[in-house]
Amino acid sequence: MSDNPFVGKWIYRSYLNEPSMPVFGEGTLTFDDSPLGLLAGKLTMPIVKPTLQLNVRGNFQLGTPFQVRFQGVGLPGTGTAGWIYDYIGYLVPAWPDGVKQVTAIVGSVIRTVAHGPQSPAGVVASFIAIRE
Repeated sequence: MSDNPFVGKWIYRSYLNEPSMPVFGEGTLTFDDSPLGLLAGKLTMPIVKPTLQLNVRGNFQLGTPFQVRFQGVGLPGTGTAGWIYDYIGYLVPAWPDGVKQVTAIVGSVIRTVAHGPQSPAGVVASFIAIRE
């Protein structure tokens, strides 16, 4: 059992911060076992063909709630080459009397680097990741 509370697979969705909440991204966020305080893994978005992937690296801080900060970087030679996104999130504390509560991370993501005229830098979305 890892000391890292983020290790494992998470179902990921992000939404543009607009009243209609259009989906910004959707896929699986996977954090590998890493030393305490560090994060490493990938965000894959298989609903897009071909599957898009970002490698993620960052850290987390203990507290109430735990805080995560990581960066997703696209893979050279793929559809995500040159992409950079930054994430901040919080591990939602368990409710004492919660019924069937699933572990979740909620937060915000920003497109740090533009990738094409339709994808400018600075776009912000909210995200939720639910442990699979």
